[in-house]
Amino acid sequence: MKSYKIKALLLLLIFSISISQAQTIEIIVNGQNPVNEISFDDLERIYLGKMTLWENTDEDLTILPSILRENSILTGQLMFATIKKSRSKLNAYWRKKLFSGAGIPPKEFRTSESVVNYVASNPGAIGIITSEAKNKMELNVKVIKRIRRRK
Repeated sequence: MKSYKIKALLLLLIFSISISQAQTIEIIVNGQNPVNEISFDDLERIYLGKMTLWENTDEDLTILPSILRENSILTGQLMFATIKKSRSKLNAYWRKKLFSGAGIPPKEFRTSESVVNYVASNPGAIGIITSEAKNKMELNVKVIKRIRRRK
């Protein structure tokens, strides 16, 4: 029990240090998507596959979530800051869903720029990126939520 607490505190410390060094996290959608803001509850529902269609659209627009690859250092920070789940818990959740044939996990990319390209090319796409993505201003995407780092 004592070693569990020590490990938990160590992980919390490491996470605190790394999140303080991270840039602003941004949630982006395709520029044609009428959605202009999003709640954390909706983000969680989207990334858990519980919300699959965009609300307030004229047609049934399928949500296409995308994230940075698992081996990205920022991925864990992005997941925890947006949907309050670690990457390993999200992976376990999706393994169960895939085994039962219930859903498709978010599409994974190596860089924020790749996420931006995907979102720009797909009207229903949503992505979680870091603010330093260079190409987001050049393409057809818009930021619907910013999560600023704590200083």
